[in-house]
Amino acid sequence: MKPSSPDLPLGFLINTIGRLLSARAHSIFAKSGLDPVLVGVMWMIHLMPGRTQKEYAKLQSRDVSTYGRIVDKLEAAGMLRRRPLPGDRRAWSLELTDDGARVLAELHRETEALERQFTHPLDRCAEAAMREGLAQMLIALGGLDLGNEDENT
Repeated sequence: MKPSSPDLPLGFLINTIGRLLSARAHSIFAKSGLDPVLVGVMWMIHLMPGRTQKEYAKLQSRDVSTYGRIVDKLEAAGMLRRRPLPGDRRAWSLELTDDGARVLAELHRETEALERQFTHPLDRCAEAAMREGLAQMLIALGGLDLGNEDENT
């Protein structure tokens, strides 16, 4: 007997899709000398520019010192730069360089095609609901901290 979708545990589905998507994304990113972790940091900086390394680490639920090593790699690769933060001599904001923005845009085009391979069985409403549901799960599990307080508390 073949299991139906509702019979498959959510963890199994998310883990399997995540592994498949990650492996394919890794091969796309490797062409630019990057990996999914580095690209994820670049995306966060692109989406929420001008924050400090510590703030980005918190947003992505990463250890600050580990995040610092990631930032060092991206800076050495010319993908981002640190800028002095006005009013705080010890803090630096992060921003993508022109090369970093260009590489991220190229990777975005390639990963959009990859996402279409994964989401083609879904209509737009189902895809939007899936993205929203996964984002809410990620936030609820502490994997992404957008600093939003629960409106019901």
